[in-house]
Amino acid sequence: MTTSLSNQKSTGTTEVYSRLRDMIVMRVIPSGSKIKQEHIAEMLNTSRTPVVNALHKLESGGLVDYIPNQGFYVHKVTVKELLDLFSFRLALDAIVIEDLVHTLTDAQIDELYGLFEPFMHADPIDATAYHLADMRFHSSLIEWCDNELARRVNDTFNILNRSYLAGLIRPPEDTLGEHLAIIDAFRKRDLATAKNAAAYHVDCTRQMLAATVSNLRSLGANPADIHLDDLHVLGKSLNITQTFNPSLLRNTQTFMLNDHGDR
Repeated sequence: MTTSLSNQKSTGTTEVYSRLRDMIVMRVIPSGSKIKQEHIAEMLNTSRTPVVNALHKLESGGLVDYIPNQGFYVHKVTVKELLDLFSFRLALDAIVIEDLVHTLTDAQIDELYGLFEPFMHADPIDATAYHLADMRFHSSLIEWCDNELARRVNDTFNILNRSYLAGLIRPPEDTLGEHLAIIDAFRKRDLATAKNAAAYHVDCTRQMLAATVSNLRSLGANPADIHLDDLHVLGKSLNITQTFNPSLLRNTQTFMLNDHGDR
């Protein structure tokens, strides 16, 4: 159903928050960018008050940063922060998967499968479309689970949304099969396989980030101070090899810092 402009305006902070959050997570507003309140208010056909209220809520959830006398900026996630987020996601997914295996309906499982069906024979896979499907998959699992505490923790700290601020860490070609394996286990109502598949999916990314954190520390750099957007520059200055998937360059920072014995 189409929402009128007047209805949009009447929804106030909640609607503005939701739409701003989506624009940030989908990188429509790039990492580190200043958020122009007047522009957002005009775009969403509202006043500045709901925009400011939404920005403060986004700040408390770690999606934007406020710099006194300068304004609000999209949060730039650091390598260490992202590692922490994926470590937490590993635990969160285990709770969610266990709750869902026997409660998901066939229609919900079909919906999850439908998210990835367009990419099964695509070559190359559209990274932007896949990014959105990936987010919808994981957000749906949390939304559908019956563990209220898990949902509240995720919502309060924006665990899932913050983990997407960097875009896709691994290319779709690597993770498509992992998503399908989780869905297949759901369809079979196989708890052990579903938990193992979900853990493998998240832990592959977590291990990549852990290796990057270790490499940065061995070079004397603090991974809590290094933003993902800075890795490319850092890699050049320190002669570190980075692998970028060309199809992801506009929307993600896909990286791997390789260990070199001659450093």
